Amino acid sequence: MRIATLLFIALSLLFISCDDDPCEDTFCTENGTCINGQCVCADGFEGIACESQVTPLSIRVEDIVLTRYPATRADGTGWDPFDGPDLFMQFEYVEGSIPVVLFTSETVDNVPGGSIPTFNVTTSNIIIDNPLDRYQIRLLDRELFGSPEDMGGVSFIPYTTTNRFPEFVDASFGDFSFTFTLSYRF
Repeated sequence: MRIATLLFIALSLLFISCDDDPCEDTFCTENGTCINGQCVCADGFEGIACESQVTPLSIRVEDIVLTRYPATRADGTGWDPFDGPDLFMQFEYVEGSIPVVLFTSETVDNVPGGSIPTFNVTTSNIIIDNPLDRYQIRLLDRELFGSPEDMGGVSFIPYTTTNRFPEFVDASFGDFSFTFTLSYRF
């Protein structure tokens, strides 16, 4: 009898002390966490289960790295006749057919053919306010006299509704390739 009484008390305490889990029947995607029966979404996501990606208000370009460019012109001649090209980058917003320069890097002088220069790119002023619009980055060779020679570049749209906010984005076209480091504001 004593064992039956102790067993009854133990089982009663077990059932009395158990609360229902408010998140038991709540499904949240990997973009959210259930708290008190509701999904709390991570930055950049919304919806009952945090299933929808939100377009950011803006994207900040933290860094730009040139990873590939042609060592020579299309006709095989060098960019500069006596030494390497004097390279700089321009980051542009493409409004219709007219590019608007948002950033110009410093020039790296006399880059040996085929080597990848390291730009000290301070891009804190590149804010992409229209993440679904077209942008481009161009590589130019500064000339001693006259206008810089446009070596080419890459055109891209920095955000898609399914890209999940990558920190690093590669943009490539032909012989040109750049890597961007990005942060997002919601």
